[in-house]
Amino acid sequence: MRPNEYQNLAKGTALPGAWSLSYLIPGIAGETGELVEKIEEGDKDLVAHELADHYWFIAMICEVMDWSIEGLLGQSPASYQKEAEDFAETHSVDKLKDQLVIHVGNMNSAFAKSVRDNGGNLNEKRLRQICLSSADVMLYVGAIGWRYGFTVEELMKKNIDKLYDGKDRGVLGGDGDKR
Repeated sequence: MRPNEYQNLAKGTALPGAWSLSYLIPGIAGETGELVEKIEEGDKDLVAHELADHYWFIAMICEVMDWSIEGLLGQSPASYQKEAEDFAETHSVDKLKDQLVIHVGNMNSAFAKSVRDNGGNLNEKRLRQICLSSADVMLYVGAIGWRYGFTVEELMKKNIDKLYDGKDRGVLGGDGDKR
C-alpha cells in the first residue's frame, strides 16, 4: 500500500471532530506516549498497533493541511522505506523512540505557539516546523517498525484493516485498540 493510498483510505475513518489540528497535534502526542509504554512492555503486536496509529495521525494532518504523505516525505515510498531501514540499523530502539518524542514535541510546540501568538493561525515558520517534524515522525515510526520486523506498508495495511473493521462495527470513537 502506497502512503498516498493509505492517506486516502485513512480519511474515510475520521470522525467529524478529527478534522482539525487542535485534535490531531495533541492526539499524536498521546499516541507517542502509548507507543513508549508498549515499547517498555515489549509486546511486538501492541507496538505495531501504536506505530500504525501514528500513520493515521500523520495522514490526517496531511489531509487538514492539504498535503500528501508522499509529498511530505519528498521521496518515493521505496526510498522512504530504505531510509527507515538504514536508520533502524544505525540507531537503537531507545534512540529512535527518543527522537520520535522530540519531533512530536516540536510539532506540539509549533502548534501551541501559533495558538498563543496568532490565534491558531499558522504562519510560515510554524507551518514549516510542523511539516518538517511530521516528516521526521514518519521516519522514526518507520525505523522503529523495522526494528520490530514490520515494513511501512505492513503497518499501514494493518491499521487500515483495524480501522475499517471498527468502522463497520460502529466503534471508531472511544478508547483503546480492543473496541
